[in-house]
Amino acid sequence: MMKELKCELCGSNNLVKQEGVFVCQSCNARYSLEEARKMMFDGEQTVKATESPELTNLYTLARKELDSNNFTAAWDYYRRILLMDPKSWEALFYTTYCRSKTIKLEEFIMFEGIILKTYKKVLISIRDEITDENRQKEIIEDVTNKTIEMTDKFYNASKHYYNIELDPKLRAERKYITEYLDRCGNAELILKLFGNSLISLFGIKYSDFAVKAWKQSIEYRMTRIPNISETPETQKIINEYTAKIKLYDPTYVAPEYQEPEMKFDTTKKKKGLFGRFR
Repeated sequence: MMKELKCELCGSNNLVKQEGVFVCQSCNARYSLEEARKMMFDGEQTVKATESPELTNLYTLARKELDSNNFTAAWDYYRRILLMDPKSWEALFYTTYCRSKTIKLEEFIMFEGIILKTYKKVLISIRDEITDENRQKEIIEDVTNKTIEMTDKFYNASKHYYNIELDPKLRAERKYITEYLDRCGNAELILKLFGNSLISLFGIKYSDFAVKAWKQSIEYRMTRIPNISETPETQKIINEYTAKIKLYDPTYVAPEYQEPEMKFDTTKKKKGLFGRFR
């Protein structure tokens, strides 16, 4: 049965054939004609994809390139794994992680959107496919740490550009403040929702990792622009997630929010991903 051609990474159906390959117009993922055919047609298989020698070899190659920090090559192998095993937590997560290593500042908002679409699929796959408790915990810890690594990149690079590279005369302009808040705000949102999903999918079993993500999200909120107040809801958001953290870490003390001198009302800008986490 023929299916709609959709990007395995971001879910977009806007794929255009260019120079003999299909290119996703949303995230720039590329698919060969054979890969596109596999994505569009369901076929009977005599051997399960997860048991095939080809898939085993792809995992070996992907892990080798990942260990060598060859992220572009690793991304390509994991992308091919997804075509054969769409529920693979490893391929779902590492296609995103490897791609995050090569993207540019102007791609951050789009890519953060991809993470927001895929992180829960990764956690569900881990819950359903990894039955060994020790192995599952190792994977959750690694995914948590690497998710924070990705959001740290988005946050720190965005902050560096705004505070260091951007012309000081432009820093008070709505356009540049809004772009900066969107990039940093999405990094914050990713960690808050990631922590929420750990609790909703696994209960209290991995609450320490949820707390780690929530604490980092509060840190992003507190430090992104020390002299600009975005909305009156900043303290409300800090209080909300402080309460969540205290359920599992009663000793936690949230950083004190200081009302800054300069005010910036983001409520007048257009709605987007950033608007969803207030």
